[in-house]
Amino acid sequence: SVSGVIGHPQRHLLSCEARSAVDWAAFFGVSISEDEFLNALPRSDNPDQGFVGKPDDPWGFIPPRSYGVHADPVADLLVEYGLPADARRGINWDELRSEIASGRPVIVWVIGQMWPGSPREYTTPAGDTVTVAYNEHTMILTGYDASTVTAIDAYSGWAQTYDQGSFLASWSVLGNMAIVTRSMPPT
Repeated sequence: SVSGVIGHPQRHLLSCEARSAVDWAAFFGVSISEDEFLNALPRSDNPDQGFVGKPDDPWGFIPPRSYGVHADPVADLLVEYGLPADARRGINWDELRSEIASGRPVIVWVIGQMWPGSPREYTTPAGDTVTVAYNEHTMILTGYDASTVTAIDAYSGWAQTYDQGSFLASWSVLGNMAIVTRSMPPT
């Protein structure tokens, strides 16, 4: 497990990605406010390119309704703050465990509180097709053992323990999306 990751509850209904990002950044010594980060994210109708919707709209929907944002824009903004963030899709469980075993927490895209879910295809007005899911959410994975995972829920800011199978199923809905880092940020 990784110790020293401090979570805080998200300030807006749809700001889990910003909350996870700034708590993750703080672990590496970079201080950013949630609102500053959220306001700096690009806006888009495609969650792979920017934040979809309004941060205080109801949670749980898919585009074109307010939704949130996927890993790439979040990682790109973290890089602008000096963090070597790497957005990944299709990362496997062994790679994720290696990150945790190396002392590096990982931001993961899951469904609600590790709920099951189903991917949906959404076609943007520009004609791009993107995978989305109802109740998209982020947490910071900080630990695992043979049967459970520990993650900081951006909604509450609390570390929670979840069944490993439930986590793996929930995480797979959006294609095993995560933000990892391979090295410590510059000081």
